[in-house]
Amino acid sequence: METGRCQPDTPFSTSRCKWRRRCRVCRSFCVWRATSAKRRSKGERSIPVGQAKETGDQVAVGHSCAGDALLAHQTAGQHIGLFDLLPDVERDVFFALLGPDGLARLRRTCTLGSQRVSEAYVKTQIDALLVDKGLQDILSYDLPSVGHLLRLLHIIQQSGEWAAMVAIIRVAVHQGRGGGQLPIELGEADVEALDGRAVFEGRCEALRQLSLIGRHIGLPLWLVNSEEVLGCRSYGREFASVRDGVLDRMGRGGSEVARQYVYQGNDATRLNRLRQLATQELPIWNCHTISTCLAPEGFYRMIVLHGDQPDDRFTAHIDIFSCHIDAHAFLHTTERPVDGRKGAVRFPETVRVVHEVMGADAQVAFGNQLAVEVD
Repeated sequence: METGRCQPDTPFSTSRCKWRRRCRVCRSFCVWRATSAKRRSKGERSIPVGQAKETGDQVAVGHSCAGDALLAHQTAGQHIGLFDLLPDVERDVFFALLGPDGLARLRRTCTLGSQRVSEAYVKTQIDALLVDKGLQDILSYDLPSVGHLLRLLHIIQQSGEWAAMVAIIRVAVHQGRGGGQLPIELGEADVEALDGRAVFEGRCEALRQLSLIGRHIGLPLWLVNSEEVLGCRSYGREFASVRDGVLDRMGRGGSEVARQYVYQGNDATRLNRLRQLATQELPIWNCHTISTCLAPEGFYRMIVLHGDQPDDRFTAHIDIFSCHIDAHAFLHTTERPVDGRKGAVRFPETVRVVHEVMGADAQVAFGNQLAVEVD
């Protein structure tokens, strides 16, 4: 394939392009084909993008980056340059095909490229992506350059589905992690701290997300012998997923409301029910933010009862451990205790939530400790 020069009527015919073999923009985007070696030998010029001339040898066509949208915008006999597209076609079709890497290269081609791929444009793309992934109230950003913005755009595009991680983030924030408030603001250090593209994209979805926001919720990736260890196995425990491992590290966060120890010899019925709660299929009590862990000594499970939804004002969870001879249950909350009271009555909202969510299992797990009157 031979390539021709820009024609003098293109939008790139400026001193910036230097008019060598091809201008920088043509080298990146506008590949032209001459109709035949014979025609080239006669000095006939190459045919620009979108034009076609039937001369018997073959039909010469250009490579259309925006496809049919570009051809539809062209009028007969008129050369269409890269930045002659209709604004909505340029934004919604052509730029969408380029992706963050292509946009970064386009910015470097010429003045028009730098102007079109502006800071405002990239921010609109990031904001739209945050809304699409349900992150508009979870993440914000303050970045110093368009280059950092483009990198963040790529990171979020490749980060996968966030619904499960968002629930965990809400629990972490209620526990005071990351400053205890949303949205989490991403800065220059967050974008630059990520490893190379191959490493980032080689991680599973949950680890890609955690590598971006982990330090803000007190859960950075751990390295042992230069290898990441926060995964489905940790300290001899095996978790159902990476997210289960993340949530498990938030266990027992907040104030203890109640605890219960059950042994085979004193209450086999209650022991069997707690063992069932620690091992049964999800969801449990219509709760979905749950961590499950298998350890040599038995099963561990953390069930978030409250605090993983947008309107929740505190978080409460139950930790259950179960083995063949005993079981333990612990209830923790971040609800602010009422002064001058003792026991579970100090946390009236938590007690109310536990009864509503767990039903009869509240008495199984904690006996009469939660049988208190609340306002």
